[in-house]
Amino acid sequence: MQISQAGIELIKHFEGCKLTAYKCPAGIWTIGWGTTEPIHGILPHEGMRITQQQADTLLLDHLKSYEQAVNTSVTYPIHQNQFDALVSFTYNCGKGALKTSTLLKKLNQGDIQGAAQEFLRWNKAGGQVLAGLTRRRTAERKLFLTPPEDPLYERAIDTLVKAQIITSPQIWKDRTYTQANVRDLMIKVATKIEFLF
Repeated sequence: MQISQAGIELIKHFEGCKLTAYKCPAGIWTIGWGTTEPIHGILPHEGMRITQQQADTLLLDHLKSYEQAVNTSVTYPIHQNQFDALVSFTYNCGKGALKTSTLLKKLNQGDIQGAAQEFLRWNKAGGQVLAGLTRRRTAERKLFLTPPEDPLYERAIDTLVKAQIITSPQIWKDRTYTQANVRDLMIKVATKIEFLF
């Protein structure tokens, strides 16, 4: 998967863009849209300057490795909004943080609600709770829990409810179902099909 424009805008909103290098709250030299990685082999440092075009290009280039980190770490099926939220989280907290996080562990176990709650724990820098990080994690969590618009999927859920195969449609509409829910649904559908034949 690749991050959507909405995901990029979320990152831009919280990172902000500074064309002169600065130290972030964690004390790391940063430039552009939150870039801490080397630019042409040189790490951001005091006095470094870039253009707006360079900042925009760097963001898109650097996002590729964060997309890859999410794609290779997440084994549970996710939708675009969840992917975007995870890339934003990883861009801000780091690839290592994602890979060792309880958030990832819960997500890969199919615990969507539990994973969503884990976003909120990552709101500190230097041991201090930061209001900006709290707002960012809240926005990422909200995006993570927002199902993408999909009229065909919605119609399929309504059909399964009418056929009395699904008795708790909200978990399917919110996409907060677990692997056990999927297994039960498959058994019910298979049983219904078998009965028809």
